[in-house]
Formats: sequence, C-alpha cells, structure tokens
Amino acid sequence: MDICISFFIAGSIILIGFLGSLSFERTKIPDVLILLGIGIVLVPVLGLLNPKELSNFAEYFGSFALMIILFGGDGYRYR
Repeated sequence: MDICISFFIAGSIILIGFLGSLSFERTKIPDVLILLGIGIVLVPVLGLLNPKELSNFAEYFGSFALMIILFGGDGYRYR
C-alpha cells in the first residue's frame, strides 16, 4: 500500500473520530459505535478496503493508539 493512502486512512479515522465526539455531545450516541459502523460498512458490506492490505498499517496504528491512550489519558482528569 502506498504511504499516501496510509496517511489518508489515518487522517480520515482521526477526522471521523473527532466528528463522532462532536455528535456524541448532541445525540448521546457513543463515537465508538459510529466508528464501528463505518468500519462495518466500508469493509464487509461495500468491499472498498481489503483487510490484508491494512495488516501492515494496523501494527503501527495500534502502537500509536496505545501511546495516545497511555500518555494522554491522565490529562482529562486534571481539567
């Protein structure tokens, strides 16, 4: 997979997560459900993404997400 596509996918996930958190404030539907729904629509239903192509990207994105969760989680408590 091309590096530009990888960055586009990562940016899209972040943007959708941000928009999901904004919609949570209005609708009280958790943003995780919105992200899961979009993932289900893109991969098995429409077949737009091949899961085998994303396997290399998932390793790095998983590590990045774990760093964000571990190092950024304490900031919400002190606001």
